[in-house]
Amino acid sequence: MGMYVKEQKWQDVADVSGKLVKLDPVDFPDAHYYNSVANYYLKDFDAAEKSIREAQKLDTQNRMPRSSQLLGAI
Repeated sequence: MGMYVKEQKWQDVADVSGKLVKLDPVDFPDAHYYNSVANYYLKDFDAAEKSIREAQKLDTQNRMPRSSQLLGAI
């Protein structure tokens, strides 16, 4: 997924992170974060908001401080 992010292939990021979230929706808050970023760039703001809120809920150690910034942008 990192390669797709670097290349800004947002549909691919959304697809891969969406599959990861479906396989394991709890253990990978990063997948929710990247899914939100991808959906933001794809202008699917409802999906982006849903994903970032889930990422924040799962990120109990605040490892993704930029999630609040992304939520504000959405």
